[in-house]
Amino acid sequence: MAYNSNRKEDSRLEKIVNEFLDDNFISKEFDVSTWVNDKYIQLSGIDIYLTSGKHGLNEAKVDVKSAVTCSTHYLPTFSLELSFIGRQGGEKIGWFLNDELETEYFLLTASLNRSMFSSSILHPFKIASLTT
Repeated sequence: MAYNSNRKEDSRLEKIVNEFLDDNFISKEFDVSTWVNDKYIQLSGIDIYLTSGKHGLNEAKVDVKSAVTCSTHYLPTFSLELSFIGRQGGEKIGWFLNDELETEYFLLTASLNRSMFSSSILHPFKIASLTT
């Protein structure tokens, strides 16, 4: 099955989700949070550093995974990606099993679909997990 990347739209939706996470979860649960803007650090599996005395975390390296594509369509990547077909063909190891990434924790969000982004108000969604 051929897949045409929609990186620009996915990036736009990711920013909306990250803002929602900041306002409704991260700012309430963590003492310090620093979003990563460097592409190479992000490719190493780190989207945000989180510090929390409550959770015993000090600059934890967290990879945020959000399902921002409607679940009725083909998803090229999704929570717990074990493997995928690369741009040049051939199977690649997915982020969930890739020991070369620096990720210490995953922040998984679920119950997202495109209809959430059709208005200026995001509907509530469930924070699925913050786990190793």
